[in-house]
Amino acid sequence: MIDIVNTALHKKFLSLCQSADAEIQLCAPFVKEEIIDDILSVKKDNVDVTLITNINLKSFYNHASDIAAIKKLIKHNTVYNRSNLHAKFYIFDRTICIITSANLTISGLKRNFEYGIITNNKSLLNKSLEDFKSLTDDTLTGKISIYNVNSIKKILKLIPEDQFPKFHNLKRPIMNDIYDKDTKAILDNLTGWKKNVFIELDLIEEQIFSSETVHCIAGKLKEQYPQNHNRDAKIRQVLQQLRDIGLVRFISPGKYKKLWV
Repeated sequence: MIDIVNTALHKKFLSLCQSADAEIQLCAPFVKEEIIDDILSVKKDNVDVTLITNINLKSFYNHASDIAAIKKLIKHNTVYNRSNLHAKFYIFDRTICIITSANLTISGLKRNFEYGIITNNKSLLNKSLEDFKSLTDDTLTGKISIYNVNSIKKILKLIPEDQFPKFHNLKRPIMNDIYDKDTKAILDNLTGWKKNVFIELDLIEEQIFSSETVHCIAGKLKEQYPQNHNRDAKIRQVLQQLRDIGLVRFISPGKYKKLWV
């Protein structure tokens, strides 16, 4: 079975969540709290939910995505961050899959004209499952912890309300993911290595940087951390931490993008 889906998906999507007996796998860059509430209210208690999404500070502040949704889901389930994610597909019990243009938002599942397919075709299912696993296992993908979520919430609370316009009523998310205002709220919530690496990255003009920049920063931090003789590896670890609070995008191995200016 391969059926075109070109009408509101919300009812069918929740029906599949409700009927799942073991596992729900979700992949979408934008996730809203209302949809996560719907999923958690209908799914069986024993069903595991795995979400791959895009953790991005500006998206959370603009309400294109909700950090509260991530916090609710992560309590008993698993959330991954893929910072270049644009795909949307949803798999239920490894037996049926929705491949769609719709995000996990009210607009995506109820209001917008979205397009895709729903299928139990074995070949398509196996490929979707393979791609989902490839995303979760990829070194460009990070596993989100409650610590990451709380760090983002603290930063968001300190950003002045007038720094970004609010987009509660928009029917589609804001795609610009670059934070372009005062970085004080970020710096006030970073310490140690994370703060020092952020400061050094803030000094470079380019948005995209490479392993060469990492090595350069390692040299600059030699005086502050003279006992650490593997600073390049430490900085790469810090970049993973900055990625998972929505401040750095991993483009490819050894290639990164700052998500602020």
